[in-house]
Amino acid sequence: MKTTLRTILTLAVAATCTMLVAPAAQAVCDAGHMCIYVNNDYSGTMRGFSNSKLSWGGFGLDDKASSASANGTSCSKSYYYDNRDWTGDYFYLNSYTITGANYQDPNLSNGAGYGTWATNNANDKISSANFASCS
Repeated sequence: MKTTLRTILTLAVAATCTMLVAPAAQAVCDAGHMCIYVNNDYSGTMRGFSNSKLSWGGFGLDDKASSASANGTSCSKSYYYDNRDWTGDYFYLNSYTITGANYQDPNLSNGAGYGTWATNNANDKISSANFASCS
């Protein structure tokens, strides 16, 4: 009985320690990038892009983003669009480096950033993006 109890206790402590050292999701993009994540809360596959204007289609990420963050270094905003040609519904996030506020959204389904998607579901709808308000 003591051996069984000791084994259970050891496994419980090991599981707790494993959870404590698990790496946290990266919520802030690397400097100079705009990022999308395929899952909520900045988890799953993450792609960061430094292009000034791009379409997600060429990367197999069209309509697959569930969370986003932005960290432009010379541009203070990152726009995310519904269509591949930078048109349609959109939202923008501020740059973490430049503004330090409103630079991420962990759940695009309940509205996103600022713009026409601010109060609408943007989950799995992003097709293109670009930096704006650049110095």
